[in-house]
Order: sequence, then C-alpha cells, then structure tokens
Amino acid sequence: MIPKYEAIAADIRRSIEDGALKPGDKLPSIRNLSNELNINVNTIKRAFGELEHDGITYSAQGRGMFVSE
Repeated sequence: MIPKYEAIAADIRRSIEDGALKPGDKLPSIRNLSNELNINVNTIKRAFGELEHDGITYSAQGRGMFVSE
C-alpha cells in the first residue's frame, strides 16, 4: 500500500498533467486540504514538500503553494 502523502502528491501531479491545474495556479492551503480530506496536516505538508522538492510546485512566503512553470 502506498503512503497517503505519496497518493496525495500523485493526485496533484495527475491534475497538473491533465490540465486541471496550470502553471501559476494556487493549490489549496494545507489546512483546508487537511480538513477536506480528513487527513493529518503533517501528511499534507509532506506531500507538498515532496512536490516542491521535485520542482513541480513552489511556495511564496505568506501567499501559499503554486504550480511551477
């Protein structure tokens, strides 16, 4: 079984590949996504961290997480 953070990151990657999320689009906040999916905040943070590490997203201090160009 795949860890939840990897599944979340894979879902976001898929949304980008499918065109549902485009470069510059803002991702939901960690807290909102955590509440929506009923998943621990740390799990969402880890998924977002993995996406940022891979260059798929970037964070803007105080503004949120966005899809990279």
